[in-house]
Amino acid sequence: MEGVLEKSLSMNDLSAFFQQVKNQFSSYSLQNYPNEFDLLALNSQDANLFFLCLEGSIVDPNQSRLVKEISIMRKFLSDNPHIESLRFDHSKQKEYVVTVSFRELNRILDSDYDDDWFNGGTGEKYQRLIFKKLELTRMSIDSLSYRQAPHVFLKDEINGLAFLKTVNSRSVPIMLQDSLSHMDDSLRAIFHSINPFINEMFAEKVQLPFTWGELVHAKNKFQFLTEKYKNDTFSKKVNKYPLRYSYGLMKLKKILSEKEYKKLLSCIEQKKCQDLWPNDLFIISKRSTMFLQSLLQNYVERFILKEPLSESDTVTLEDLVFMALRIKHKMTFHFQSVNGMERYHDKIVDEYNFKQSRKMKKIEITRHKKFVQLEKALALDNRFVRITTNKELYIEGATMHHCVYSYFEKVQKGQSIIYKYHHDNHRYTLEIKTKRNGTYFLAQCYGKHDMNPEEKEFSKIQEVIESIPGNKKSQSINRRKK
Repeated sequence: MEGVLEKSLSMNDLSAFFQQVKNQFSSYSLQNYPNEFDLLALNSQDANLFFLCLEGSIVDPNQSRLVKEISIMRKFLSDNPHIESLRFDHSKQKEYVVTVSFRELNRILDSDYDDDWFNGGTGEKYQRLIFKKLELTRMSIDSLSYRQAPHVFLKDEINGLAFLKTVNSRSVPIMLQDSLSHMDDSLRAIFHSINPFINEMFAEKVQLPFTWGELVHAKNKFQFLTEKYKNDTFSKKVNKYPLRYSYGLMKLKKILSEKEYKKLLSCIEQKKCQDLWPNDLFIISKRSTMFLQSLLQNYVERFILKEPLSESDTVTLEDLVFMALRIKHKMTFHFQSVNGMERYHDKIVDEYNFKQSRKMKKIEITRHKKFVQLEKALALDNRFVRITTNKELYIEGATMHHCVYSYFEKVQKGQSIIYKYHHDNHRYTLEIKTKRNGTYFLAQCYGKHDMNPEEKEFSKIQEVIESIPGNKKSQSINRRKK
């Protein structure tokens, strides 16, 4: 199917490019197959060349399943005149038609219009090469309907080379994930003679914000990236791994510490992370936090923990990324276990809450006489720390993931007093109240996420509070919130 290639092909000469396509593949153009051409209801005036294609490759018209399918459908419609038309199922039959047309034109100027007749443009010359994909959607006994997807190559002296497609009646650049010509596989030899890098990028059709108009001029990934991102520095090692990895690294560089970024870069360059970021991950919007979370999750699972995260652990990592972005914290993953990740998460929670609380107007919590003896006694025990301001109360609630901040008004009125408790691995929030006789009792004791305290530690806390001089033993202790 391939003829002799010209030696000095260039995408900047669309005429030569078209001529090469014509020389190599004209024998497969449907004009040479009049029966098939008529059966497909094509018009010779619409284009220069007509090809049957499947998944980017030209199909021999004599071997076309689409032609056979249309023949069967047409006979069915003829035998059943009460059926007006049939819808075509592309899930079963994926062949399509590609028309190729080339013209050299002149741009139209205002002066080219007169009151009587339009004689064509007289402006700057430009070249236009169109690869139009026609997908059969419906057919009747005497007509066929096609879904059209034109890919237009334009070249002029001022604007250079452009590759455009139509989306919602608008011309937009053809992106990396798109087919360039709708018959890329068959044109590989031609593209290779123009620029081998084009074929290399055909193997990386992934959703990235890169256009073919940018890519066709580069010799390799290093040249492409250095020219596109002039303020960033790249190593020539980028040529050895997928372009999507370079893009992922650029996105994560904004939220990783220099140490962690170098560790990730080394992982990629030394190929320790096989299939670190699969193509389908890049379907996510590149501007979203979810995209960053997905990049990091794959890195944490495949390189750091070497095991998949559970649903709850995934939420922990998502929470970590969200907070790091909000407070502009550069992340370093010292952990090698899920427990370590949770400890790092808690550290970032503290930093996040502290910075958030700084935005709040500070209000001192009123001290009430009935808690004076309690405060004096607990001040001597470093396991107990009294909450003294609204900011501290906010941080406690955010750190422990419960609603203690909603108690601010209650505490201000002297209905209760709030303490932080920390001993070994035990971390709780305490609400202490007074009975009518003035004695103290532990109204609530909760760990993170409203978890109940460990039984022995709870008894120790209760014992300390009840041992304060002047207190009598509480008759009832409520661990649950009222």
